[in-house]
Amino acid sequence: VKLLDSYISSPRRIGRIGGKASGLLVAYKIIESKKHLYPELESIVIPKTWFISADEFRYILDDNNLDELYEHKYKEIMDIRMQYPRIVQRIKKANLSPYIINELSNLLEECKDCPLIIRSSSVLEDQIDTAFSGKYKSLFIANIGTKEERLHELTDGILEVYASIFNPNVIEYRKERDLLDCDENMGIIIQEVVGNRVGKY
Repeated sequence: VKLLDSYISSPRRIGRIGGKASGLLVAYKIIESKKHLYPELESIVIPKTWFISADEFRYILDDNNLDELYEHKYKEIMDIRMQYPRIVQRIKKANLSPYIINELSNLLEECKDCPLIIRSSSVLEDQIDTAFSGKYKSLFIANIGTKEERLHELTDGILEVYASIFNPNVIEYRKERDLLDCDENMGIIIQEVVGNRVGKY
């Protein structure tokens, strides 16, 4: 995995890739360093992977006039639960920057007809004491159809994964661990799904 070859970030700033992405890269480096000792490690591969900078989440909120959502986590939990579906819809109507759209379009040229998974990589995720296991959303997409349809499916999925930052279960988990005031940007991991096509599946 060559991070800089698959790293997507607006020119405005080079940001972090989040906990899950960092863990993936560290695990890969450990495996690579031990392959000469354990031949069975040769069969372990990481699927083709792209990383979107965690800073892009903040740009989406700021550029789409959604900055009031920064205070959402401080509301009563019942209000958070009631408002979450509406927040998801608002974020899914947001626009990604033209730069990111162009990079996603290039990504799709590299992986035609291969299903993709869109995964969260929060900056708080997968730390020693804060796993956030199952709290954020991951989405599989079929990645079939016209280029325009595939790009729409990909961007829609990315926005839905971003929206899971406002999931009430995530906010409760943060409250329990005194993480409510911590910066909560989210990186995105996009990976090709490993498998074989069988008929139309």
